[in-house]
Amino acid sequence: MINRLFSVEKDDSFNAIQLLKINETFLENTREENIDNGILWAFFNNSISLLQAKEKDVRYFATICLAQLSRIEQFKKLCMMQLVDVMSNGSPNEKTAILNMLCEKPIEGDVYMQQIINTGKADSNYVVRYVASRGNRD
Repeated sequence: MINRLFSVEKDDSFNAIQLLKINETFLENTREENIDNGILWAFFNNSISLLQAKEKDVRYFATICLAQLSRIEQFKKLCMMQLVDVMSNGSPNEKTAILNMLCEKPIEGDVYMQQIINTGKADSNYVVRYVASRGNRD
């Protein structure tokens, strides 16, 4: 599986998306303590790499994988820094995906979450602003 992660190219949209969907499902359905550290690093590196893809759908699914990885304590800071960057430079779909996936997280004391929410509230896209404002997040 790890060999497959590193063999997918940014321009091979179909395979990249399928691989990212598998990663997301795996992360969503597996408990953190049951996942090998090498696999987690491979998922992280693959997601970061695919954030640079030309195809917007590939970037969208890479963003979702990073949001899933941010739930794992050892990857939280690294993923949140990347997600903050996506909130500044990403598409509205990527931004709303981040906001929707991270909405359950408490934001008190989490500088990255506060920055993501504030960036979303100030976004030029109405849907992004609306999603960031839901739930009385101040």
